Amino acid sequence: MGYRGKNWGAELSTFTDATTGVEITRLTSYKAHHHHLYFTNPGWYDSNKKIVISGERENVANLFSLCLQSGETIQITDLQPIPGKDFNLLNTCLNPVSDEVCYWYNGSLWATSLKTYEQRRLWTLPPKQNLGMPNVTCDGKYILFCMTEDATDRLNLNLDYGYVGFDEYFALQPLSQIVRIPTDGSGDADILLAQNVWLSHLNTSPTIPNHLTFCHEGPWHKIENRIWSMDTNTGKFQPLRQRRSAEEIIGHEYWFACGTRIGYHGHLDGKNFLGSMKFDGTDIVEGEFPHDTVHVHSNSRDLAVGDGKHDVLLWKWNGTGYDSPRILCRHGGSMHIQATHVHPRISPCNSYAIYVSDASGYGAPHIAKLPADVTSLPFAQ
Repeated sequence: MGYRGKNWGAELSTFTDATTGVEITRLTSYKAHHHHLYFTNPGWYDSNKKIVISGERENVANLFSLCLQSGETIQITDLQPIPGKDFNLLNTCLNPVSDEVCYWYNGSLWATSLKTYEQRRLWTLPPKQNLGMPNVTCDGKYILFCMTEDATDRLNLNLDYGYVGFDEYFALQPLSQIVRIPTDGSGDADILLAQNVWLSHLNTSPTIPNHLTFCHEGPWHKIENRIWSMDTNTGKFQPLRQRRSAEEIIGHEYWFACGTRIGYHGHLDGKNFLGSMKFDGTDIVEGEFPHDTVHVHSNSRDLAVGDGKHDVLLWKWNGTGYDSPRILCRHGGSMHIQATHVHPRISPCNSYAIYVSDASGYGAPHIAKLPADVTSLPFAQ
């Protein structure tokens, strides 16, 4: 009869943050790493009542559906360990139309139904190629990703665990391609772009099916331009928010909920800034902000969340710039590997932030309620 979906029950636990009094709910307690999807990929579905997470139970990574109200956790996939290989499911995405989750496993791209758990193979990676994070267009018709040449025969690479070989792979200028395939399996793969530059972080607009962004990956201070956009109807692509000096760094681009603006953060002359712009690179709005952050996310310009060294931080737009950051809660995470990066993201309903923390020993997704009045929270020191 096929896989039916294993029910792991509920593991929710709620506590109050000692610094801010904010209510925190830890979503998993199994003694293995768990995390939500990469912060640019929303994992919510079923009217935002459920979320897809990844966990490493029974010594293998699988995907799970978690009901945010009851905590009921259903295993979506039934993947098996691959002898001699390691894999994770951080770079997973949802099809917003068909209620399928798409992911890489053992050299192939798969889709699994969130309702029936039926699994189907969408595409197989050619030999000597590396996979990139997939994204489904908002109309559900296509899945796109970056594919880069495998250089493990020339370089010592382990990018998921400590970024080993990161600078060397950037310097190699690997052949990279943007690939598009139909989600219904009805056609062949289209190569939309091929360059001898490390392409990565492809993100499709949540509202416009032919708009996407991608990046030139590598050390931010060495990249000639990080953020790029493409219109898949015309094939036109262009750099966005070009660097204004050799010392400036910009990155971690993401889409606003409107699907027409792109957010990012950067650093120049000892100052940090948050910014956003339209898809064509116009109407750039930037504001300086104090304190450091590794990642940043927002649904609009009004409120941004970031991961400081120890705390989850919030920046509120005041009309002309961003106020000093306020502490939402302490994350206490190590950020030692990709699976335990904090990767905070504001929920679609703007009522809470989701983040990962391994303060208890194992990475677990947490949600922190956003207070009605953000200014009630203490300032970060």
